[in-house]
Amino acid sequence: MESEKKKFYALIWLGSQKPNAEQEKQLNGTDVIKHILYFEEDDSDNCLKCLQLISNENVLLIVTDTASNRIVVDEKCLAQIHDMHHIKCIYTDTKYSNRHLSQRFPKVRYILNQNIYHHIEADVHAHAQITEPFVFDTFDERSSLGMNGDFMYSQMLLDSFIQLAGVSKFFDDYSSFDKSKNEFLKTCREIYIMEPSKLTEIAEFEVTYTLDEALSWYTRDSFVYKLLNKALRTNDIRLILIFRFFIIDLHRQLYDNSDKLLVESNDNDHSLFVYRGQLMSKQELNGLRKSLGNIISMKSFLSTSLNKQLALMYLGENDDRNELSLNRVLFEIDIDEQNCSTFERPFANITEFSYFGEVEQEVLFMAGSCFHVVEIRRGEKGIWYVRLGIRNQFDSFLRSKWDSLYDCMKTNFIDSMLLPPHIGNILFQSGKFDEAQSYYKQLIRHLDELVYEPEEIDEKEIYQSTSYSENKKSGVLGFIKDLIVNRNESNYFEHNKTYYKFICYYALGRITNEKGLFDQSIIYYNAVLNQSLPSYLTHEQPKNSTTHVLRALCRLGLGVTYERNGMFQRAFTSYTKAMEMFEQAHDGLIDCAVQQSYLTYIQKAQCLIGLGNLRLIEQQHERARLYYKKALSLFDKYLPAGHPNQSLTRQKIANIIQIYECKPAFALQDYEDCLENYLRALPSDHIDIARVYTDMARTYEQMPNELKSALEYAKKARDIFTICLPKEHTDNVTICMIIARIERKM
Repeated sequence: MESEKKKFYALIWLGSQKPNAEQEKQLNGTDVIKHILYFEEDDSDNCLKCLQLISNENVLLIVTDTASNRIVVDEKCLAQIHDMHHIKCIYTDTKYSNRHLSQRFPKVRYILNQNIYHHIEADVHAHAQITEPFVFDTFDERSSLGMNGDFMYSQMLLDSFIQLAGVSKFFDDYSSFDKSKNEFLKTCREIYIMEPSKLTEIAEFEVTYTLDEALSWYTRDSFVYKLLNKALRTNDIRLILIFRFFIIDLHRQLYDNSDKLLVESNDNDHSLFVYRGQLMSKQELNGLRKSLGNIISMKSFLSTSLNKQLALMYLGENDDRNELSLNRVLFEIDIDEQNCSTFERPFANITEFSYFGEVEQEVLFMAGSCFHVVEIRRGEKGIWYVRLGIRNQFDSFLRSKWDSLYDCMKTNFIDSMLLPPHIGNILFQSGKFDEAQSYYKQLIRHLDELVYEPEEIDEKEIYQSTSYSENKKSGVLGFIKDLIVNRNESNYFEHNKTYYKFICYYALGRITNEKGLFDQSIIYYNAVLNQSLPSYLTHEQPKNSTTHVLRALCRLGLGVTYERNGMFQRAFTSYTKAMEMFEQAHDGLIDCAVQQSYLTYIQKAQCLIGLGNLRLIEQQHERARLYYKKALSLFDKYLPAGHPNQSLTRQKIANIIQIYECKPAFALQDYEDCLENYLRALPSDHIDIARVYTDMARTYEQMPNELKSALEYAKKARDIFTICLPKEHTDNVTICMIIARIERKM
């Protein structure tokens, strides 16, 4: 990880009362104080000259004792110093005699001498926060492209963390610090190996951290804050996964305190504002202005303050001499106090938990919080004012339009057998294959370490969860009875343990297939098909059990792998066998809490696509089109509009129009529609998006005077394939050949 950019400060101390030995050690030991200059209280003139000479420094000024009479009490002199753009804070132990001066001079902080270091640390931390990149996803509810995959998957990943906290032991996948401790500490020490002060913090964290101290650690200017928010802003999935125990603990503390009202409102409409000062580049501000009227989702945690003057003070003065200076932006967030506990992403007044206590009066919003951009205007002194209203992820109009797609993508078929929605599957669906592979291997290690411990099970609950079925096939009632009678037995535990390992093998089969590692993929699928689960039942499992369906999924996965590996006869056998097994399971999953029979029809459609691919390889494009249309009919019937499976099938039909019917213009229109749907439902760097870019490049290549467009889309595809897939993968090899061919024609 790149080293953190540090903002250094010069500390000017005017007054006879100097810091004691311990305070001076703290000040000199900080990472941000470059040097300290001391001036006696009767030397204020030289101090003022010094302040004028070091205008290229960031300055913190401390004024104590009788020197305050000259600098702070004298309003004219104070105004002269306060207006110097490079002076960030003025600390004094003298209170104003006139209260309105605190609003006129927001840089001035009244402190007791013994708290100086603590206040400086808090202010430096706050100044660092406002210069961090302001990263968000945009959701345009007025546009057909309103939903976007980047927005959806960032929300889904956070949801999966939260929902996995405190669930069954089978899913205790490093969601607690005790479990993830070694990996977390090792990674942090590797990152900060050359920074002794950070290594000391990491050692302290190792010894002292508990889940009740998450907020305290987050608010410190420590390695935790820097690493976590940078990982969230840059979507560093590896680091985010390592931090998930901490994200869960932060969420828990925010949720537990979200019903404690922040402060009493000053009006009768129960509206409350919190504030955040932010220094933004022109590019960042323009991006925000384009989001006016839309919904933005914060990538990282968002720190705000109840104190508007404090937020303005941190913004400082505008430096008119520098045309490239950052824009000063004040966010005003409107909170409806009556409904603050109903939002899906919690927020809370964390003053009592904050490392800096009352200094910042901080209100912290959970990562992934959504806001409506209500107003953006430029006010006095060049400050931009941005008014935000807090929103749920999907509410009112949004929920009716997009919620079904979001839920369907989150609760993919494999999750209906796992419960709750699983981190690994979300990583796979978002195209993060390396991270998903690492995750499932880690989960297998966790399952291998599990040891049976007796626990009480509510038999009544089991009866209720299975009583929906009126299936009268032989063996079903006996199967349900066995589930109840043997629920507490150790062999049932071993059965479940092995079953969940099989699901991991199936997932790893899909992942390695996408990465082009076909031999490994076949091994994983066969690990499920060639092994038996530990027996604990006296009755045979019905054809609509999850175990039967899991084996059908592995047959389907083998078909895809054989097809991509050129083993077409084996692919045909696997597809037809999987189709038969899914048809046997059409009544729904008898031992699954999610009673959704349509799931097997969706997988049947996947088999039809595979059979269509084989017909296309045999140049039987009309038969292939027939298979694709049957699959599309099932997808349209059982999936919400805009699902990627629908786009994938339409893309294959467009391939036939482009290649076999030689109608590139018609095919291009279909590809553009598919791309629009992909961008709505998948991350912008997903390989399925790269594959439609590839098809568009080929299509433009066929059209007159469109080689420039063809090269543009081919390079877009190459950029994604290079990141997501191994260098030797077929997609990488093919796109390089296409680019070379187009460039020769130009």
